Amino acid sequence: MRTAEEKLKIRGAKVFVCLAGLVFLGSCGGPLQYTKNGDLHYSRGEYERAAAEYRKNIKYYESINYPLYMLNLAVANYRAGLLDESERAFLTALKLSRGENLSALEKNFGFLAPKSEESYRLRNYEEVMAHFYLALIYVRTNKLDKAIVEFKKINLIDPEYPLMRYIMGKSYQLDGKTEEAEIEFRLTNRYRKEFPYSYFDRIEFYERSGMSGEAAGALKKYLAADGGSRLAEKVSERAFDFSGSGELIVLLEPENHVEKIKKKNRGSYFYKIYIDGEYYGKSHIIEDIDLQKTKKRISKMLKSALKDAARSMIIEKVFGGTASDNVERREWEKIPGIVHIFKTHLPTGSYKMKAVLYFKEIEISEAERTVEIKESGVRFVSF
Repeated sequence: MRTAEEKLKIRGAKVFVCLAGLVFLGSCGGPLQYTKNGDLHYSRGEYERAAAEYRKNIKYYESINYPLYMLNLAVANYRAGLLDESERAFLTALKLSRGENLSALEKNFGFLAPKSEESYRLRNYEEVMAHFYLALIYVRTNKLDKAIVEFKKINLIDPEYPLMRYIMGKSYQLDGKTEEAEIEFRLTNRYRKEFPYSYFDRIEFYERSGMSGEAAGALKKYLAADGGSRLAEKVSERAFDFSGSGELIVLLEPENHVEKIKKKNRGSYFYKIYIDGEYYGKSHIIEDIDLQKTKKRISKMLKSALKDAARSMIIEKVFGGTASDNVERREWEKIPGIVHIFKTHLPTGSYKMKAVLYFKEIEISEAERTVEIKESGVRFVSF
């Protein structure tokens, strides 16, 4: 006959064995471990390997946090250049976040999870991120109509993205809606004062409309925003050639070519553009998510989840990955960081283009593309 003290010790031993087993199982795999492995490869710039790890989470599709796993997979595919797979993953994350294609069990089981993870819905900044990447995918694959749809969805959440405004302006311009385009170009410069090309598009519109005073005013505003430096030192003079030649807009993302960019160094990166061996000019930053004060916008959202996050981390320390599959710590660097644009006009024909990425004056990498220019319209190219 065991004493009460002996029974208590045996019961404690059983609990310890169970906890040890859970920790062991949690360390052997599961969504949390696959996410950690994927994050490690992602931080090294090994995007295909990161995507392979994130893809292993697919078998955990009933997890409440599955939309977040899909975002990880989508971003890794995007960086690896697997645009079709990236598009599917982003669309899946958005659908699941809206509660589509979820089983009744998954919908009704959320009350058992911490409050911040009940029937998980992407937060505003995560939706912006997903739509932003989708828009970039469509721009890169010359599906401008689809890109505009995504940008309009972003506009409903947060309208202060200059890249969104600029490409919407180019879309209106292509559609013959010049006044709407001019409005978007002005908004572009409201949110990115030093970006030159939207000033030039406004100048073109004013000159063709016989509004010489407005054209002079737009040029004056650009020179003021640019510190009054000579135009030829900053921008290819061919950007002013409105003589009916085809327009080329190059979209460049340093994070596609550099393993990891420190946020404090983002402004030190730039591209030099060569066409058929001739130097044409430097790229210009149009989008910097940090500049949009993303951290300030998301801080309020994160504060409400701090208590639940702390509780989840305690659970993780005790139970390991098995009991903490719903714990997710976002990697903010996966949000698009910087987007550069280079713009020029070229006669009809085929051209060899090279984009050389620099950090200050140090050459980092280079990439080449063959570009076909038509007589009119806009040709988007990405690096």
